[in-house]
Amino acid sequence: MLSSRDFHDVVQLAFDRPGYGYSERSKNVKVTRIFQACLINKALKELSID
Repeated sequence: MLSSRDFHDVVQLAFDRPGYGYSERSKNVKVTRIFQACLINKALKELSID
């Protein structure tokens, strides 16, 4: 299984998305591609990354 740690030498920023890597998938939220995209978009805005 891949995790963000596998890329720490080549990637400056990586997100551990819910249900992937070592994080648990929520039983109350359907994790879709749109949901994942919204999470990453929100994180990028909070980090002031365009």
